[in-house]
Amino acid sequence: MYTAAAAAYFLVILYDITQIYKLPKLVRAASFLGFPLTALPPVSAAVIHDSSAGSVISAVLWTGVIIFSALMIYSVFIELMLFAPKDGTAYRKGTYRYVRHPGWIWYTAVHLLIAVMYFSQEVLLLMLWCILLNLTVILIEDAVLFPKLFSDYPSYKKQARCIL
Repeated sequence: MYTAAAAAYFLVILYDITQIYKLPKLVRAASFLGFPLTALPPVSAAVIHDSSAGSVISAVLWTGVIIFSALMIYSVFIELMLFAPKDGTAYRKGTYRYVRHPGWIWYTAVHLLIAVMYFSQEVLLLMLWCILLNLTVILIEDAVLFPKLFSDYPSYKKQARCIL
């Protein structure tokens, strides 16, 4: 699962690269698969492992997972598709007003809740691996890719914090 997670994040970076260099749509579509593939580790943890939390605690944790997953989907996909400018500038409103990568907050919360819910070293290490991979992608995007993708990214970096 560790290799599958790393491959998913490689595809996410490749997707950013396809946008910068206007690579063929087939390559862009294939690399877009990285986004849903990043959900495989927490889903596999839920399928393979039994929750050590009681039913009430599990219900609370699952509620958190669902809420944070919805926030992540909204800020990373829906909000950007609906409201982001199409002129090569960074989106600076909504969840992106205060942080440049709001999805990281929701993503990290989901993975930590999954780690607590399944309370095993195996699940904890996998969730931490995914958080580290996501953070690595964000740092690469922030330092290398997004300044090339968005013409105003340097000024946006001065306006909004990176992840918290």
